[in-house]
Parts: sequence; C-alpha cells; structure tokens
Amino acid sequence: MRSMMVPSRTFILLVAVWMSAVGPRALAEAAVDFSGVWVLDKAASDSVDAMLKSQGLSYVERLAADNVVVTQTITQDADKVTIHATSAVSDTLEILDLSEKEQQKVSDRFGPALVRTYWSDDRTSLITESKMTLENGRKGLMVIRRRLIDNGQTMRQDLEWTLEGEKPIKIKRILRKKK
Repeated sequence: MRSMMVPSRTFILLVAVWMSAVGPRALAEAAVDFSGVWVLDKAASDSVDAMLKSQGLSYVERLAADNVVVTQTITQDADKVTIHATSAVSDTLEILDLSEKEQQKVSDRFGPALVRTYWSDDRTSLITESKMTLENGRKGLMVIRRRLIDNGQTMRQDLEWTLEGEKPIKIKRILRKKK
C-alpha cells in the first residue's frame, strides 16, 4: 500500500510567501500572450447576423459585418491588452484592463457599458464581460472568451450575447495569426 505524501507546513508556508511576493502582475505575465496580427477566417467562423439583429442593427449593417475581413492587431503586457480592429467599414481601438475591475466605457454603437476583463482559472482564456443598455432601454450582456489553439496560430473567440428576456446567442469566430 502506498502512502500519500502530505506537504509539510514549511513547504506550504514557502509557497504562500512566494505567491505573495510574486503577486498578480507576475502571474498575469505567465498567462497566454495574444500579441500579433490576427485575420478573421470567415469560412471557419459563424455568422454574426442574429446577434447584430438582436442589437438593433439594420440589414445593410449586418450584411456588411458578415462579409468584411477583420484584422485585429493585438499587443499585450502585464496590465492590458490593446486590440486595434480594422476592416473596410470600421477602425476601432479597444483597451482591455487586466485588473479584473469593472470599468465604465463608452462605445459608438452601444453607448455606456460596464466592462470587466479577467483570466480563466487555468489562465488559458481571456474573458471580457460587457454589460450595456441598448437605445430601446433593454439590457444586454456580451461575453467574449478568447483562447489560442493550433500551437498559438489560431485564436478562437466564443461570443455569447444575451438580451434581457431572451435566450443567449452564441457565435464562434476564428482568427488566424498572420505570419
């Protein structure tokens, strides 16, 4: 019969001291790095039409959004992730604060929103939650989970849009790292 090894109190104390000395900043640096230029793979991605319709966008806006190639240039450090998204119809800059604190932001499309970005427990996914109120007064929640697959050459974005009183709309977006 094998005996289980139980960590000594000294070992546990050393780990606790190391964790407090390292702090969240060093742990954030050990997370996945999304830095690079990423191009949307439309063929591998879901349509955003249902989500955008739920958000009140016109047919023409939805058609354009589903048919343009989006490029995301991402830079990341211990404190923030900066996403510069460009396409034939838009050019946006988003800065995601990695402090895990809810922050007030304003978007051209939705107006004010409360946004919180944080790492998954296993530190392989970056999750952004945005709570907003649409022009018609209905509340919405957008959750975007970003993770790398294919040895870091592909970024999968799982979007979940929930409009107050309706079922969530889930969308998968695939972006390929530009070489």
